[in-house]
Amino acid sequence: MEENKMPQTVPEEPENTDNVSVSEQASPYAEQFERLGKLIEAHFNAVCNLLRYTKEKDANVMALSKQLQQYRDGVEGVLFKRIALDVIGYREDCRKSLRELGEIAPADAKKYMGYLVQDYEDLLQNLGIEGTEEDFTYHGKKPVCEGKIAYRDIPAEEEIAVPAPDVTDAESLAAYLAACEDGMRAILARNTALDCVLSDYIAASSLYEQGVWMVVLVPVIRKMLACGRKLSELVEKETGQLQEDNVAKSYADALAYALEICDGILEMCNVVIDGAVSEVYDPKRHRILKMIPTEDAALNGRVVNRYTDCYLMEEKVIYPSKVDVCKIK
Repeated sequence: MEENKMPQTVPEEPENTDNVSVSEQASPYAEQFERLGKLIEAHFNAVCNLLRYTKEKDANVMALSKQLQQYRDGVEGVLFKRIALDVIGYREDCRKSLRELGEIAPADAKKYMGYLVQDYEDLLQNLGIEGTEEDFTYHGKKPVCEGKIAYRDIPAEEEIAVPAPDVTDAESLAAYLAACEDGMRAILARNTALDCVLSDYIAASSLYEQGVWMVVLVPVIRKMLACGRKLSELVEKETGQLQEDNVAKSYADALAYALEICDGILEMCNVVIDGAVSEVYDPKRHRILKMIPTEDAALNGRVVNRYTDCYLMEEKVIYPSKVDVCKIK
């Protein structure tokens, strides 16, 4: 009698997976990978919004750039105006003395010519200018400009190109994460470039002021100091030769030279002297000192006495002509 035997189970051969793709292997998890890719995309966009310069900061960089350009264009007028106004005041005092010049004693002429030099020296002192043409200070500082102005180009605002997530397996997930990292690095690089541009503009604002000091103010200051020296030499020479018959001429010559140097300085300061202002009262170019009553309607609003010239800078009146004007009774 045969013994009862348990049926034998034949083991199945393992499935050959050598020729099966990774995507086919991961197919049971495709839905989870897709959901994970979308979550990463949302997180990437949120991080990018935090990293990227805001539009307001970009706008600030551009606005600062424009302001710096305006500063370059208009700062000369700001620097020159103070000098110009003081020189104009001195010039008008000389014109008044020349108009009222009459008979004068040698002793008085010597005194007045001394005042001419002293007033010019006071003008320089009030402007903070001291020294000689070769060695001077302006408000206690020597004209030394250190550093150079370097302007970087503002980087173009480019969209960071990161492909839409197509995550179906571990390999595509890793590729998408790498693309996100590259995008964030690109944003950070642009932020760094914008920070450098902003720093350059801030530094340039300070350096440009020093540059203007060197390029624009220094020649004017040197001319003013040279003119002061020459005026002093002229007055010293004239006062040493004063006689009864040449007193008025010597004083007039000194006044004329003072006017000449003032005109040269004002020209360097871009000031236009308008000595031919209309005879009809113009509120923009005239300042009324006195109203002269008249019964003649044709004279109403007419300028009858002009005491000073009119001075313009960049086509704007900085010192109106002082006048007397007729007014109908």
